Amino acid sequence: MAKGKKKSEIKILIVDAHETSRHVIAILLHKLGYKDILEAGAAIDADTIISSHIHKNEGMASLLGGGPTEICDVDLVILDYDTPPMNGLGYLASLRARFEPGAVPVLFTAMKKDEDKLKTAMDCGANQSLLKPFTQGKLGSVIAPLLSVEKAPIIKAFDFAAKPKKPVFVKPEKKKDKPKPDLPMAKSEDKPGKKPGPVVELSRPKDKPAGKSKSGTGGISFRVSGSGAKYSTENGPTAKLVDGVIDAHYHEKVDVIGGGENCYWAKQIDGQDRVRLEYLTAKGKSTGMEAKIIPLEQFMHTFYLCEEHGCAILARAEADARN
Repeated sequence: MAKGKKKSEIKILIVDAHETSRHVIAILLHKLGYKDILEAGAAIDADTIISSHIHKNEGMASLLGGGPTEICDVDLVILDYDTPPMNGLGYLASLRARFEPGAVPVLFTAMKKDEDKLKTAMDCGANQSLLKPFTQGKLGSVIAPLLSVEKAPIIKAFDFAAKPKKPVFVKPEKKKDKPKPDLPMAKSEDKPGKKPGPVVELSRPKDKPAGKSKSGTGGISFRVSGSGAKYSTENGPTAKLVDGVIDAHYHEKVDVIGGGENCYWAKQIDGQDRVRLEYLTAKGKSTGMEAKIIPLEQFMHTFYLCEEHGCAILARAEADARN
């Protein structure tokens, strides 16, 4: 239980089949001040971690039959729907068979395509649920109440049966017509039989209101202002981290005939949700020259680790090394 612990002492277990997703959540938690982060890619790994953090309750309440005989030192489990061998709902059921919702709180997460599973998770004993992708601020506001009391509350966050309220129409007041000002007369050379006309100032056309970007293939799509980049988060992040950080050779796919790639050396800016992209040398090393800076979320869903996916620059560097 997290009551009385400092943020740095609170243990949080992330259970998610996708390594990149676990790393991203871990980074967000570190920025929020939570330092003791555990990770598991499957239910069996999560069980091993949970079992290693259990101790017997030797308090008076337990001896008198008024408390649990086992206490788990894991203060929060962030459990994703995509958890093998079955799914996160199955592992949630096993957790609830062993621990009460107030003893081991569970934050259940899912991608857009599995949004309906969030309500099912709440019915199965999850304390709170959250749709991916989420921001650092959203994650912090959701887990704070789960960690601030001795027994975490169960928050019913989803009510799909609720109908939206109809907007109330307010009839606007009728505006009074204002008298039109007299327009000044233009200076022009007098011509016989023709009177000078009024000077009319042409106004510039108003900017069109920004429209909503079209969604991708069923997931949430984002359009980044000024960059023209468009991406979908339906299938999770594409950029794989190296040792939990962004500091490596990455490329983004370019929409041209025949396909193409733009390669950069990418580094996350300290303390910011932004990534600095630097130009490369012919051998794939960073020149230190800034190419552009993009949001972390855009980077995670549009870039690929060249070491894992390969690229023309790495292929050329490897060929030169062999020769």
